[in-house]
Amino acid sequence: PTPDRAGNHLASAVTWSFSTATSPAPDTTITYGPSGTVNSSSASFSFTSTISGSTFTCSLDGAPFTACTSPVNYSGLGDGTHAFAVAANANGVTDPTPATAGWTVDTTPPTVTATSPTDGATNVATSTTVTATFSEPVASATITSSSFTLTDTTTASPVTGSVSYDSTSQTATLAPSAALAAGHNFSATLTTAITDLAGNHLASAVSWSFSTAASPAPDTTIT
Repeated sequence: PTPDRAGNHLASAVTWSFSTATSPAPDTTITYGPSGTVNSSSASFSFTSTISGSTFTCSLDGAPFTACTSPVNYSGLGDGTHAFAVAANANGVTDPTPATAGWTVDTTPPTVTATSPTDGATNVATSTTVTATFSEPVASATITSSSFTLTDTTTASPVTGSVSYDSTSQTATLAPSAALAAGHNFSATLTTAITDLAGNHLASAVSWSFSTAASPAPDTTIT
């Protein structure tokens, strides 16, 4: 060891340690993928990292992370909620907060669970409105005067009226512009243009029929 100017040496060797900063963790971003409610049993996700040359691991619905590349594709997904996660790895460091995405698959078409008047009803009041209740929420924009119609089959003429949809009760209503003709037969129809919120159409058109009460007979009096 090198002595001081008087020739005195350090009494013992002096050692100290330090460490360098770790490599920065990559940050992962999902740039493309499904969201909300969709009617597809397939899904594709694209993703990137803030560090060039990163590798990735992916997880679907809580499964262990496995190596993947962008885009990653999945198929055969069942109806219900799903979750996707992806983490970038660079310089031996994995993103501690993987990017995540959630969505819902709905491939089941809506159905009609109730109508008013019921199919085959008779003596229905001429002031009646016509309603249909669905098995799930439907897209209100698809409930129109073209997709929900009423026809007077006695005269083979369409019945004009206003059409509305109540999302709380999941019910569509057709209110005729004027009282229905007494003693006539009517047919209401919902077309396959009607969809649920995921875009699934009615599997087939739904029709039901009813008849209105006849006008009351006059009462004759001899005076």
